Amino acid sequence: MWLCALACLLPAITVAQDDNKVGPPRLPKGKVLQTISRSEYVDNDKLDARTKIGNRNMPDGLTLICHLYAEAEQGGPAHHSQESCALPEGAKLDTSFRQQAFPTPCSGGGATTNLTVADVPQGFYISCDGGYYWAVLAPLHILALEFDNNGSVLQWGISVGDLYCGPGGGTHGGCNVKLDIYAKIKH
Repeated sequence: MWLCALACLLPAITVAQDDNKVGPPRLPKGKVLQTISRSEYVDNDKLDARTKIGNRNMPDGLTLICHLYAEAEQGGPAHHSQESCALPEGAKLDTSFRQQAFPTPCSGGGATTNLTVADVPQGFYISCDGGYYWAVLAPLHILALEFDNNGSVLQWGISVGDLYCGPGGGTHGGCNVKLDIYAKIKH
């Protein structure tokens, strides 16, 4: 199953010719971006159960903003995709928050990753999981998606370098990769 790349996840950013304002994606309040075979905004309790990452001990005060999932069928090509998601419009990141460790490694089954905790931008927390041969790869970047007339950022987002999984050949099975992205939002 193939997921959309960055351009598919976030609606196209357009520039109006008369006032040069950028029109960014808008995240509905209280919703989480979930990608499986398509991208959609859902309530946190409506995430697809088969794609969820198990319960983890995480710091208090985090808000789930993205639940990303990809898979590849046995004998098929590997899955590669860049992904991104937006914070709710007007959300302010608590950049004093820094992820200290990954709850589980961000690769498995023999795949490796270049992603380290230092690659996770301040104000964000990630949790990874997968099956067979999988990895979440750097870089992770904060995106400024919307600005006011004074140049202040109104909406932030985050991009992920690559969600990867390699399926087995023959009877070795398919693969999947899961990534949950949380933000520490100032209230």
